[in-house]
Amino acid sequence: MASDRGKKFRHYRRLDTLREYLLIDSETMSIECYRLNDRGKWELTSYLMDETTKDATEPDVHITSIDFDCPLSQLYEDVEFLEDQDN
Repeated sequence: MASDRGKKFRHYRRLDTLREYLLIDSETMSIECYRLNDRGKWELTSYLMDETTKDATEPDVHITSIDFDCPLSQLYEDVEFLEDQDN
């Protein structure tokens, strides 16, 4: 994902219509959402399964550019993660 945050993202930011850029991790339930704010700066919102909200529920992923909301786990429904191979 390092190249997705670096070189690729630099190129994508040149697109006038790009407002959000999501990086969906394939190894853990984790999403990084880069969103262009009103001042023209990119802000990061992270969605991590090991974090809970104020009411102790899992985070909802919100994609503002398409007005989409859903629980993080739903995006990973039926995904089977490989076990840690270091053990």
